[in-house]
Amino acid sequence: PTGLTAAASSSTQINLKWNPSTDNVAVTGYYVYLNDKPLTTTTTTSFSHTGLTAGTTYNYRVSAYDAVPNHSAWTSSVAATTPSATTNDTTAPTVPTGLTAVASSSTQVDLKWNPSTDDVGVTGYYVYLNDRILAQTTTTTFSHTGLTAGTTYNYRVSAYDAASNDSAWTASVAATTPGGSSGTPQGDTGGLPVIPGAAGFGINTKAGRGGTVYRVTNLNASGDGSLKACTDASGPRVCIFEVSGTIYLTADIVIRNPYITIAGQTAPSPGITVRGAGINIATHDVLLQHLRVRPGDATTGPDPINRDAFKVEAVNGDSYNIVIDHVTGSWVTDEAISTWGSSTGKIYDVTIRNSIFSESLYDSISPDGLHSCGLLIGYRSSRVTVMNNLFAFVGFRNPLINADATDVMIVNNMLYRTRNYAQDQIDFGTTSSSYVPMRASVQGNHFVLAPGLSAINTINIRSNSAPDFKIFVKDNSGPLMTSDPWSVVRTNGRSISSLNSSTPPVWAPGVVAMPHTEVEKYVLAKAGARPLDRDPVDSRVITQVRNRTGGIINSPSDVGGYPTLAVNYRPLSLPADYNTVTASGYTNLELWLHEMARAVEGQ
Repeated sequence: PTGLTAAASSSTQINLKWNPSTDNVAVTGYYVYLNDKPLTTTTTTSFSHTGLTAGTTYNYRVSAYDAVPNHSAWTSSVAATTPSATTNDTTAPTVPTGLTAVASSSTQVDLKWNPSTDDVGVTGYYVYLNDRILAQTTTTTFSHTGLTAGTTYNYRVSAYDAASNDSAWTASVAATTPGGSSGTPQGDTGGLPVIPGAAGFGINTKAGRGGTVYRVTNLNASGDGSLKACTDASGPRVCIFEVSGTIYLTADIVIRNPYITIAGQTAPSPGITVRGAGINIATHDVLLQHLRVRPGDATTGPDPINRDAFKVEAVNGDSYNIVIDHVTGSWVTDEAISTWGSSTGKIYDVTIRNSIFSESLYDSISPDGLHSCGLLIGYRSSRVTVMNNLFAFVGFRNPLINADATDVMIVNNMLYRTRNYAQDQIDFGTTSSSYVPMRASVQGNHFVLAPGLSAINTINIRSNSAPDFKIFVKDNSGPLMTSDPWSVVRTNGRSISSLNSSTPPVWAPGVVAMPHTEVEKYVLAKAGARPLDRDPVDSRVITQVRNRTGGIINSPSDVGGYPTLAVNYRPLSLPADYNTVTASGYTNLELWLHEMARAVEGQ
């Protein structure tokens, strides 16, 4: 058995939990050992040891046995100490005092406070941003990074103990990051979501609001009237499409200049597909909607080792306030989508929502060999929301969160797994020389196995992931699901008690998770570039997931290749005074774009 934990629930009781063992026939039950002597047997993966002595340490091991009986080896020993008090702890710690917040740079605020006291012991502290939980820490300091210049942030702190008694909050203290008063203003105003009713990190970006409208009138890779002409332009801008069909590329479109809206919903049916390469966002304040990107396996094009449909990169500065909504990414030789910073740039405040990431190519032209990847949240990425997406027919990284990324929300996604592999699910990765304290909230995801596959956990936490990793786990489905939210988590020997966060350590304001039982219906109806106007590939993927058929592919030719999309033209008449701000806070152009989005989304 793996994942054995022991926790004292009172001065006379210790509760044990562990992960189920496997057997070539069947596991019959488990022995529980106290100080290396048999204590009891059980057929479940938990046991409550009662009638104990207060203030005493008890050492436990567990082994599994089958009907023969064959016995497994023992687990490593775990210890728990009953509290010395003869009654349950109901006293909260004192309120922390002396809270200060100091901006140490334009992107960081450092907090410090005096330690609280408690009748038993203080376990840790909650840090709040604008009265919502931002982080947990066991120390009396915290550094809030990845911030926006010239912005005021409000903080409080509370203390808690092992019995989950919470102190009252401190008074609020504020700090303002320097800069931001001159030059280009920052996009996230803390007000209006760029998509009405939406929530997630970076959702309040202005994107191209109030900017120049560029009309995409042809399917050329570059030149006047092309998509690239709009993405290469500078200043706030909105790309609208008066043509449908396939844009053939041999190199990625790289968005280097900020404040842009790419409104794929404006294209006439059947919309736009980008083929041969991908779209690389290397700037801030971007809204990208309603495009399909399928790079493929041609010998020409970007290096197959990094041929993604969508990339978010930070090379010459930070990339932030990025919303990728209602897109489709497939037929890649690396990830369908990835975020990756650099020594000179961070990535933060990113939302990826309502999209399909499917059929990443497995045995293809990648120098990495067998390589079918979904989403990689990588180096120097933080505050990323991944919500309401479909990951289907993708080998692994569904998604993978590297140990040098943090503050990630994985909420209400559907994962359809069609092969036997230990890391095909939500995966938290290995440490690196630059790992950061990892925080994650994983809630309401729906994990489905294709018929005939062996059961596997929904969430995988690698044994050498970040040592101070804290994760909130709630209502995630999977073949191993029980009433215990941790039943779907594979911890690889790491202690659940050290990993578990009882409340979300990271949560974007306004996000409301639906129950996992509603996710499949919602995602299959609403995800992808054009849910009411799907192309043949997206339609087939949705049907196969619904029918529990299909599988991982090696080449687009395995499923009939690229469909021929009709080239249709539709001149667009913009609304009058299109950059005038209405009473809603949106411009006339934005309201027009919202209506066109509803026409292809079905909302």
